[in-house]
Amino acid sequence: MLVSVTTWTNNLCDPTCRLEAYEHPWLTHSSYILYRKAALREATQLDAGIEQGLFTVQEPMNGQTFLRIRNGVCVSPQTPRKIKRYFGCL
Repeated sequence: MLVSVTTWTNNLCDPTCRLEAYEHPWLTHSSYILYRKAALREATQLDAGIEQGLFTVQEPMNGQTFLRIRNGVCVSPQTPRKIKRYFGCL
């Protein structure tokens, strides 16, 4: 599954999983997970995106932050139903 990390701009942003700059070296300001645009992709598609330069590999996220993002899939009202169904939330 892919989710975007997006800049936190105001209180209209999905507050389910807000991230702060100290939570990952790549983050430079307050951000959040954009569950609304979550998408399922095969590993081969991700590998091809890396090879084509569409994706940049970053340092792994710490386990607690990853778990917060994962748990937010079921909690966010903005996660598409097909994603929630895939993760067993429904």
